[in-house]
Amino acid sequence: MAKLKVILYAFLLSVLFPFVLTFAQTDTDTIVISTYYPSPYGSYNQLYIENKLGIGITTPTEKLEVVDTGANTTIRVNRLDGSTPLMTAEAAAVTFGAFPNHPLKLITNNTERMRITEAGNVGIGTQTPENLLHVSASTNSFTKIIAENSLNSVSAKVGLLLKNSFGDHAEFSATSGLAPSPFSSGLFIKNLEQNANIFMNVNVGGTETTALAIQGNSARVGIGTVSPTATFSVVAGGTTLATAWTPISSIRWKTNIKPIDNALEKILALNGVYFDWKDTKKHSMGLIAEEVGKIFPELVEYEDNKTDAKSLDYDKLTALLIEGIKEQQKEIENLKNRIAFLEEKIKD
Repeated sequence: MAKLKVILYAFLLSVLFPFVLTFAQTDTDTIVISTYYPSPYGSYNQLYIENKLGIGITTPTEKLEVVDTGANTTIRVNRLDGSTPLMTAEAAAVTFGAFPNHPLKLITNNTERMRITEAGNVGIGTQTPENLLHVSASTNSFTKIIAENSLNSVSAKVGLLLKNSFGDHAEFSATSGLAPSPFSSGLFIKNLEQNANIFMNVNVGGTETTALAIQGNSARVGIGTVSPTATFSVVAGGTTLATAWTPISSIRWKTNIKPIDNALEKILALNGVYFDWKDTKKHSMGLIAEEVGKIFPELVEYEDNKTDAKSLDYDKLTALLIEGIKEQQKEIENLKNRIAFLEEKIKD
């Protein structure tokens, strides 16, 4: 009686619904569920179960294999009260994600490792990424993002490239063969946009301040200024500290060498002054570059207008002072000789 009920039930299904159901008779047979189309089409196999599940294919090679002749093949698991995961095989791509407005999570060892939010932000180690990529770790060890080029070649290069819709803008890279001669390897920070500047900013008491600037159109470096006026510029009123400051001075790089004449006379024309820097209000002492430039133009650098001085090379004053002392010493020697001569005459 039970077998009759199954046969009648299968018969009714085949009449009411256009598919054919074939039951397995042994543990090695196949269960086949086929859709049915009237003559001349006959049946079209859709589902086969034989240790492996095939949908749209009679010989599945994996535990689950889905084949479709349409443009896209989509596997979707619906959850009416939440997200719907889906995977779609397209002609040239595979889409995998959460649908509709829910995040996509990747989990290992029962722990979430990565999340892509509804807005497209990617979080590694965080469930609330604040930007396009947010990496977080709760550990005392050094948290690192590693980019590695395993190619065993002197030209192997690895790095980070920043770009927008206008093109490449900045590159942070390490190389072991592309460094400028005579270096064989190095770390590079590049601004790839023509004539663009590079800035390094710090937060000073809550205010963002540029600590270092490199001009793209001149390669000038500024410390504390975004507008360096020389190859290396330190903001007016700033200070530098070193155990030695040694400008190049070899005769190998010099020509047209002449002695400094009338050094003492020129020194006497200089005026040492006290002053306060306008920017920092710091009290200091020195010379006025414009005044020195009238006597020693070699010591002063000017703005493009050739009138306003921007720097004074105090180091070169040393050579002037040496020659001035030598001239003064000659005068002292002459005076000493005259005094000795007069003293001898008085004795006589």
